[in-house]
Order: sequence, then structure tokens, then C-alpha cells
Amino acid sequence: MADTLHARTPRDESVHGWRQRALTALVDVHTELGQAAQAQVYNRRLLDEAEPASDAVRVAALTRQAQALQVEGRQEEAMALHRQALALRESNDPNDPALVLHYHALALWHAQSRDDAAAQAWFEKALAVVRTDRQGASRLAQAHILTSLAQLDERRGRYTDARRGYEASLLAYTGLGETPDAWLGRAQVLHQLAGVDLAQRRPADAEQRYLQALQLLERALGPDDPRLLPVLDNLMAYYTNRGQARQAMDHGQRASELRRAQIKGAP
Repeated sequence: MADTLHARTPRDESVHGWRQRALTALVDVHTELGQAAQAQVYNRRLLDEAEPASDAVRVAALTRQAQALQVEGRQEEAMALHRQALALRESNDPNDPALVLHYHALALWHAQSRDDAAAQAWFEKALAVVRTDRQGASRLAQAHILTSLAQLDERRGRYTDARRGYEASLLAYTGLGETPDAWLGRAQVLHQLAGVDLAQRRPADAEQRYLQALQLLERALGPDDPRLLPVLDNLMAYYTNRGQARQAMDHGQRASELRRAQIKGAP
């Protein structure tokens, strides 16, 4: 109906707005139905409209398209759209919490490209925004970003800075209480800290962190989830290097059983 009216009265702003709302609704419906390709057809129409959409409509469409391109592995195209959406959001509200999504995407892209300086700058911009918001989701985002910054320091061999960052992140996750997200976050940080401990020749500390990480993962995911594998593998390697064959065998056997189950359950 909106298309028909638009063809008859192409300059009618009320019809134009109605048409954009209809397209947005169709994007949402197909997304909810899991029909990503069809959702993107309507989202692309929103972006390709001859008449300019409102900033709110356009930024939402740009964000959806960027995320879809990321899923497809078209990272450079996705980052270009993130930058467009970012510019619109910043011009409207430089403290908009939604800016974190774009800052974080750009930071991760630069980190994956080994451009650590640029990644750090984007992570820090994201951190500055989430620190102004005390909501639970923002506290979780803050913990994620602190972990990412610590990973950059670790990769650059700045172990003292990395340790400080991981400890701040661990504190942030602990502040979220006893929830699966908090357990998973704490497990990741403990796993990373164990690597720092080994780099700084603190094997006893590393062992305890690996074991704590494993317990948290089991609490969050259960004992048979393949996401336990990195910690099990590292425990096996740790005990092998320490000459503790029994412990190494126990963790290695458990990792093998998880892998067999994973292969068996694969489509």
C-alpha cells in the first residue's frame, strides 16, 4: 500500500515516512523469523531510498547492514558502514550508549589486523562511554573491554600492564554477581591471567587459575561443553611440562572424550 501511494504522490512526506516504517517493520519481522536474507533485502531498500531517511532510521539500517556483512566475513565493507552509523550517532549525541557497538566493532577489527594502537584507541573510546552508564549491560560491556585492552598489552609483552588490566576486568565481572555471563567472563580472564603467570614464571599461580577457570566454565556450561577444551588442553600441557603424568593424562583423556562427542554430534 505504501509503495502504491508513494508512486502516486512521491513528494508526500507522510507517505514517505509510512513507507519507511513499513520497511523497518518487515526487517524486524523477517529477522525474528530467522530469515536473514529477506530481512536484508528490505534493509537494503531502506538504505537505497531516493529520499533521505531520518537519522534514526538510517543509522539503524546502517548498523543492521554492517552486522550482516560481518557475519558474511566482509569486514572492510562492514567497518565502512559502522563508521557511517558512528558519525550519525556522534553528531546527534556524543554520549549515546549505542556508540559502544561501533567503537567495539572497529576496535576488534583493528586488533585482528594487528593494528594495536588503533585498536586501543577505539577500545578506550568505548570504555569512556560505558563508564558513564551504570546499567547492568554496560557493566558487562565494561568488563569485556577491560579484558580486550589487557589482551593487547599481553600481546605486546607488557605483562605488568596486562596483569593490572585483567585484575580490573576480573573485579568488574565479580561485581556482576553469580550469573552465567559473570562466570564465563571470570573464566576467560583467569585463563588469560594464567598465561601471564607462565610468562612471568609463576607456575603455581597459573595452575590455580586454570583450575578456577575450569570450575567456572563447568558451572556456566556443564561438564560436557566443547568450550571447556582450551582450558583442558592447557592443563594437560601444564602438567606434562611439570612431569605430572597422572594429572596430564586425566585432563587429556577428558579433552579427547569431548572432541569425540563433538565430532559425533556434528551434522
